[in-house]
Amino acid sequence: MYKAIFILVPSCSSSTWLNDKMMQITKSFIHITNNKNYPVKVVDSYHDIEKFLNKAELLVVVTAGSVILEPGHIWNKLHSIPDDVGLLANLLQHDYDITPYFHEQFFILRTAAFKNLDFSESHSIGNLLQRSVEDMHGGWAPLYVTLENITVKKDNKFGTKLIEQCLENNFSVRNWDTEWRYPPNRLRQNLPSRGFCYPTRSTSKFESALKNLKVEEGLDEAQELFITLANELLEFKVLNAWNFEMFPKFKNLETVISPATGFLGEMTALTSQSKNLILYDTNPYNIEFKKHLYANWDGNDYDKFVLDWSKDKSISIEPLIESDLEFSNLIKKETIEQLFPIWINWRKSINLILLKVDILEDLDKILEHVKDNTLLYTSTIFTIYPMTHIRYSEQDILLTTEQIKNTVSKYNNCFWNGTGYNDNC
Repeated sequence: MYKAIFILVPSCSSSTWLNDKMMQITKSFIHITNNKNYPVKVVDSYHDIEKFLNKAELLVVVTAGSVILEPGHIWNKLHSIPDDVGLLANLLQHDYDITPYFHEQFFILRTAAFKNLDFSESHSIGNLLQRSVEDMHGGWAPLYVTLENITVKKDNKFGTKLIEQCLENNFSVRNWDTEWRYPPNRLRQNLPSRGFCYPTRSTSKFESALKNLKVEEGLDEAQELFITLANELLEFKVLNAWNFEMFPKFKNLETVISPATGFLGEMTALTSQSKNLILYDTNPYNIEFKKHLYANWDGNDYDKFVLDWSKDKSISIEPLIESDLEFSNLIKKETIEQLFPIWINWRKSINLILLKVDILEDLDKILEHVKDNTLLYTSTIFTIYPMTHIRYSEQDILLTTEQIKNTVSKYNNCFWNGTGYNDNC
């Protein structure tokens, strides 16, 4: 039995395009969050979730439209849920509701608390589901719900029957508390750890705004925030000073083509004894910094060198996300020990080319450097990097990867490698 399974459910807006795009974007966020590669299942509806009750301790149910801003925090909280908590969800009960329920956007079920999963809506008579006085916001988001021995009429909405069954089985039902929503060291102090785009609201306007990445009048507040945040991220006011993924290890290459992230390309070229290094990136700061690095760094006090260069540019230094920082600290030791001591001589020996390109729009500028004994590394660009999935369709990504496959296959000892891809030709 798995510790957890992520279950993705489609949104049900009136736009097929928007439903598909929301699933594509949400899937990328979940893959970033999913540190230990638990199964990720896409189902047709909430009624399909029940078949996973005997497959994992926890079912993390995510509706398309969910956005994870703090994946490391969500991951850590997932693994610290108290054993007596059977249901975590956005609990709701407005003044006009006689019975609590929950929103479908994101909820976690402890499978031991349930024998079946009934999401149907109905009227019934049974024990009172009492909302807490404590409230998360607005007066309609109780912190928890209890089961009281008072017989009442009930209006069962989405999730009401799950709340009742969970409590009957002596597990507690909780809302996302402040610790879940607002980690103390979050990247953006004005935003929670995750959000939801509410694709069933202002559907046509949101579809248009998402296609054009422009805020339009009439958007839901959450949709406007999402478009605004996407545009802020596309300004790339950040420097990827350290890589937070392991570099691929190959032998006897002549050319390495890699994103200009940290020392990802350099370590790949060093360990494969490559003579040529092509660093590409859509982030202009990464390319600009590489020019400065190769011209001026002496191999000492790298962090100070980074800070001195970036201090007047109003940019952040990545990695920033908690999980990325942890992994980066684990792998940077190898770079410091192997590359830094020989940096001056090594940088003089390597044939360096820097390309400020978007691989999905300028692929030909990258592929012209592919030949025998070449590695093209694409990291997470096509798989879990959310901005790719916000800007491009799955078909765009597929056509790009097919073109890479076709090009690589023409050469000897030529490789394409990246997260989710490992095509050796």
